[in-house]
Amino acid sequence: TNNGKSVESYVRGWLPKPSNVSYVVEYSADFTVPTDFGSPAAILITNLRPKEFHLLEIILHGFPEGPVFFPANTWIHSRNDNPQSRIIFNNQDTFSAGRLKAVLHNLIPTISATLSNSDIPFKCFSEIDKLYIDGVSLIDEESKGIVDSLLVGKVMKQVLSSGERLLKYEIPAIVKGDKFAWLRDNEFARQTLAGVNPVNIELLKEFPICSKLDPTVYGPPESALTKELLEQELGGMSLEKAMEEKRLFIIDYHDTLLPFIKKMNSLPERKAYASRTILFITKTGILRPIAIELSLPQTPSSPQNKRVYTQGHDATTDWIWKLAKAHVCSNDAGIHQLVNHWLRTHACMEPYIIASHRQLSSLHPIYKLLHPHMRYTMEINALARQNLINGGGIIEASFSPGKYAMELSSAAYKNMWRFDMESLPADLIRRLEEIEEIINARNKDPSLKSRTGAGVPPYELLLPLSGPGVTGRGIPNSISI
Repeated sequence: TNNGKSVESYVRGWLPKPSNVSYVVEYSADFTVPTDFGSPAAILITNLRPKEFHLLEIILHGFPEGPVFFPANTWIHSRNDNPQSRIIFNNQDTFSAGRLKAVLHNLIPTISATLSNSDIPFKCFSEIDKLYIDGVSLIDEESKGIVDSLLVGKVMKQVLSSGERLLKYEIPAIVKGDKFAWLRDNEFARQTLAGVNPVNIELLKEFPICSKLDPTVYGPPESALTKELLEQELGGMSLEKAMEEKRLFIIDYHDTLLPFIKKMNSLPERKAYASRTILFITKTGILRPIAIELSLPQTPSSPQNKRVYTQGHDATTDWIWKLAKAHVCSNDAGIHQLVNHWLRTHACMEPYIIASHRQLSSLHPIYKLLHPHMRYTMEINALARQNLINGGGIIEASFSPGKYAMELSSAAYKNMWRFDMESLPADLIRRLEEIEEIINARNKDPSLKSRTGAGVPPYELLLPLSGPGVTGRGIPNSISI
């Protein structure tokens, strides 16, 4: 209900009742509620069956105002596929509970800023801890007025007004195990592969590292990451040897961010640098960051504002190294949200979704393959344009680019997105070339030959780019269904 009260019940044995419509079945559940329960505003549904089912509507009887209708017309996934429940509101708005929780999680910075009389930064780590320990309370009379002023729809206001339960989150698992694990190099490196943005780390293939930006505008293209500097961090190994053994990796945000750094730094309380990060796999197989380059646009007095930071051996240098990593993490969060998430996952999918609905029958095998991935994208994008990426919205308030966030996203689309390179077979070939190089290297090692079958066929059976033949190598040009 709107006052935060709730009850729980189960469908009785999944035995359907007779229905007037042949293809519709009805199920019943009994709820026992107190007299002051109030009017039902939302229903949380968990599907314990092994398969999804299509829910048309829910009707609640027994309330003084008469039956309460909850139109749904949506599929309810099995808990085996997704443990999150579904929330259905009586005003025909439906959300995944997980999606709703994620939206609320993004709303916390806005709510916190709204509740503050001034823009007061965190003074210590314990103040950050309070976001997880105390949560954000919006249940008093003063806060109700604030909820009404937020840029969220009626549905969101109802949930926010119902109490603080959804606005309190568990402490992250990493912090639970080690409160300061996020400060350490091994956790920084782990996040590049297993964090929220694992798609920007690349093998370092070319050296010296050079920018592709216009040197007359942005200064000399050469990176400040020199051979001599990197070899000091390689434990006696030469740069050439490390590259040959594929032990050096790079996260390069230099060219994406540098054109926007001056604008970003003109915003109040913002300070950003374009960054390059070099990581190295040690002889013990541990990935660790070894050097970070932070850059500013050139000025008449300083034509090359680039500085490289490495892990130091004294407290001051070590904390400067941690600050350099913090700048990389800030850049990584912005690139993840604005480029990899919003642009590549959401915005760029819209023409595919529209084309699929226009050109493919709902019975077409390709449509059935794509439909689960496209089901909520347009709805989510519409909500994002209203409450997340809108001017003065949550994204601008939460990430370093600020009001230039969508401009940066658009520039990334212009410079990085190639429609002819995102479809098959071009995208597959582009991503598999490096895999084939690794397979070729393994094919040269007799100890790594496959032991399957009498002929002991080698790994080259898996080569994706080779021509077709009796060996079964290669991939087909088309598949008939």
